[in-house]
Amino acid sequence: KTSLRRNDGLSVDMIEKQMPEWTFHLEASSTPGCRLPHVQISHETMNSSNHWETSLHSFLDSKHFVLFSKTSISIGETLQRSYPGILKYAQIPSNVSLPGLKNGMFLLVRPDDHIAWRGYDPMIRVPQALEQILFHKIP
Repeated sequence: KTSLRRNDGLSVDMIEKQMPEWTFHLEASSTPGCRLPHVQISHETMNSSNHWETSLHSFLDSKHFVLFSKTSISIGETLQRSYPGILKYAQIPSNVSLPGLKNGMFLLVRPDDHIAWRGYDPMIRVPQALEQILFHKIP
């Protein structure tokens, strides 16, 4: 076995032994700026033959912002009607856990799968966020 030598006299073998072990830890987050994490959604009915699974990502597409929430269907649908062709609404089942998303919070996801906004009071905050993103308005 031959080993390559660098100018400083260390061989490649010696350098590899000195390198720390690299680890990669991915933590799911719903923090704005992060990509929407993959969360498996399982739906079952009383009839066990009617069972299907999907992911939060199945609600995303490259043309729409998506507003997610576990509650307040009427607010989500109202905002969807206010921004046709721009915004879609999707309800997250109550049994699904998304890190950082508390009860009553909403999550606005951009068409590139990144989280644009997370918080309460979407009737005010979502239009502001959409205007900032779409029209580059600075608050």
